[in-house]
Amino acid sequence: MCSYGSTLRYKSVERLKPIGKHSLLGASGEISDFQEIMRYLDELILVDNMWDDGNSLGPKEVHNYLTRV
Repeated sequence: MCSYGSTLRYKSVERLKPIGKHSLLGASGEISDFQEIMRYLDELILVDNMWDDGNSLGPKEVHNYLTRV
């Protein structure tokens, strides 16, 4: 559930997103912050997939990236 000011506005907002093959990211708080982080991670995953080397981002790599963002 998301709120706009003090009213509950959006009821079907997902706060869990899969990141790659081995990670799941959950969020609480501002949904706009979560959306921005997901944009960063989508771009990171796209660049990682372009290498086409058979490796994918694991939980440790995602954590390291998020601590620096």
